Amino acid sequence: MEDSFLLYRDSSSEGKKPYFSRHDIIKDLNLDIVFRTMSRGDVLISENVNRIMMLPLKTPEQVLYRQAIIKDFHNNEDLIEAMYECVLEQQKALATFKEETEKNRTRQARKASQIIETLNYLGNGQDGLVYIKNLLAKYKDKLKSEGLNSLKGLWIYR
Repeated sequence: MEDSFLLYRDSSSEGKKPYFSRHDIIKDLNLDIVFRTMSRGDVLISENVNRIMMLPLKTPEQVLYRQAIIKDFHNNEDLIEAMYECVLEQQKALATFKEETEKNRTRQARKASQIIETLNYLGNGQDGLVYIKNLLAKYKDKLKSEGLNSLKGLWIYR
């Protein structure tokens, strides 16, 4: 649901159709280089950038909506850096959760261990959401885009 504010004004990216010849477009425009640069070499972010960039925007309003969000991030670079670090922490937590879950499959007391690992993972995720909520509250007077203000409103008033 949160991606609906950062990608589209009134819908999420789920179910959107990519360009017909995705591979040709990426190759012809050397978008693989752009995607790697945007993702800073992070595989998960690269995959998401690749997926999102291959969903065509159909109206000038959609382009302007996203440009306003990018302008907010450009004007508040420390905000995007902090959000990026939070995403990296969540990726690490997910990797640890998967690793511990796999280890616990072979242990005798695996059910209790899986429950504890799941609770730890959920707690870490909640901490990440609270962190982003607090970041958005800190920048509340600096954000001008409809997308980030909608996201801020969604999280700050809950």
